[in-house]
Amino acid sequence: HRACVWACADMDARVARGVKEKLGVASADVEGLADASYDLPDGKKLTVTAAHRARMADPLFEPMLVGEACGGLTQLVGDCIKLRDRDGVLQSEQFGKDGTALWYQNVVLAGGSSLFPGIAKRLEGELLTRAPKGATPTVHAPADREHAAWVGGAILGSLAVMDQMWITKEEYDENGPLIVHRKCLF
Repeated sequence: HRACVWACADMDARVARGVKEKLGVASADVEGLADASYDLPDGKKLTVTAAHRARMADPLFEPMLVGEACGGLTQLVGDCIKLRDRDGVLQSEQFGKDGTALWYQNVVLAGGSSLFPGIAKRLEGELLTRAPKGATPTVHAPADREHAAWVGGAILGSLAVMDQMWITKEEYDENGPLIVHRKCLF
């Protein structure tokens, strides 16, 4: 019974991901967008209107739409840029700039949910409302971003310094999450 429930949940997740990847668009602009269909595993066809296709990515920007009480992607990027220099190392008095504008100009998308067509343009537009004066947000969306975390992990894992960063279960049990900061964020 558990295997059946797991298989159904897994299939539901795969179907949802397939619908998202094939039909979803991250754009408020519905003009020029057509209704589209997706063939379900049971042979039925799911038809999604242009308006619904354009709204599929909305929870990334407004998590409250799906019951989450956190900020969306735009807020997350803005908060990350604000927190980038908590220790003051990057602050510069030269020409009165601290590099914030450069951070807004170099936002890079990664991961499967960043594959929505139009997501870079939408994020740029929303960041423009949050960015400080003089900063022009530019969002880069590399073609291979779906596997960026895997590629980054593979590169990190191949570095010679990685042997010093391994954390055993015993170390974690003894130190808790702080061991990650001690061994990995030198």
